[in-house]
Amino acid sequence: MQMEIRSHSGVGPIEFGMTRADVKAAMGITPRAFQKGHGARVDAFDDLLIHVYYDTADKAEAVEAGYSAPVAFLGEQVLERPFSQVIQWLQRLDPTIRVDPSGFTSFALGIWIYAPGARDSADEPVEGIIAFRRGYYT
Repeated sequence: MQMEIRSHSGVGPIEFGMTRADVKAAMGITPRAFQKGHGARVDAFDDLLIHVYYDTADKAEAVEAGYSAPVAFLGEQVLERPFSQVIQWLQRLDPTIRVDPSGFTSFALGIWIYAPGARDSADEPVEGIIAFRRGYYT
């Protein structure tokens, strides 16, 4: 199942604002629920390497995809591609990207790229991506 990231809207069948029950139904898989740092409520779809984050009202607000998860952005694979290729591509779409030690964030596109190895070599692969709703990072 290839899941397309839609800026500020969702990922694949997941729409930001959906309830946990709606996400589970849309995915057709029973997730593993847990709390991640700072009390974040998360459902893990382990076979797909997907985590769905929920706000305090249990509405989906972000989706994290790990290494080799079946996600794409604008029809392009992001995960496992060299960081240098991904940042050059996305900077053309959003020149205001904020680079940090573990990757970069595009508030305009609603995505955060995780590539900690890029500190040592820009050719290191992207290991993760988070797609988020507007206002998620405030």
